[in-house]
Amino acid sequence: MDRKQLQRLSEAETAQMTAAYQDGKSVYELAPMFGIHRTTVGIILRRHGVTTGKQGIPKNQWADAVRLRLDEGWTYQAIADHYGVS
Repeated sequence: MDRKQLQRLSEAETAQMTAAYQDGKSVYELAPMFGIHRTTVGIILRRHGVTTGKQGIPKNQWADAVRLRLDEGWTYQAIADHYGVS
């Protein structure tokens, strides 16, 4: 039985993965992008100081969420539903 060749990600790939996760990509989305298992994605992220688990609104969408709350009067629950977070 042949074992699958282990693949090491470069520092650039790890940085790309970290940035993508922090921008809202899930470990399920990242795994096939980098050709690794989702649990390996989590291990790599945690090894690089990233807190994993349920994510809130991605940082690049905070300004829009604040606008919805302040300018349009949306409730926090409506904003969470809009972004698919809890």
